[in-house]
Amino acid sequence: MMSRILRSGFFICLGGLLFAGCTESRSEPTSTVTGKVTYQGTALTAGARLILDDKSKGVRMTFILTDGGNFTVPETASFPAGTYAVGVLPPAGEEVPTSGADYDALMTNSSAAGTTETSDSDFPLPEEFQDPATSGKTVEISSGEQTVDIAFE
Repeated sequence: MMSRILRSGFFICLGGLLFAGCTESRSEPTSTVTGKVTYQGTALTAGARLILDDKSKGVRMTFILTDGGNFTVPETASFPAGTYAVGVLPPAGEEVPTSGADYDALMTNSSAAGTTETSDSDFPLPEEFQDPATSGKTVEISSGEQTVDIAFE
């Protein structure tokens, strides 16, 4: 009787292992994307932040533009294919150095500490294009490798 129970248990476990090995993974296709962002034909500033937003999938990703307005979405980002609303924010202000800095000066006036900050008014892209919800710009990202240039006018 005991051997019959053990044999039944063995076959149940074996069946479970076979079933688990036969199922396939159903992960969503991902993309590796490179491109360039321009406004009125001119590349946007290095350091500007490209936002790609797909509310239907709950995916919002931000990428930093390099020289020439270029960006790369690395393969490791697991970027799902889909339609994304686009926005671009100005570069963030420069970091304040803390080594040897005058703490009181940092708290009252960052320029007194020898730092500069990027002004939003220096950024050429109008405010309406900075938010994916108001830009009216979308891009279609398919699976695999591709180049997507984003031109604001």
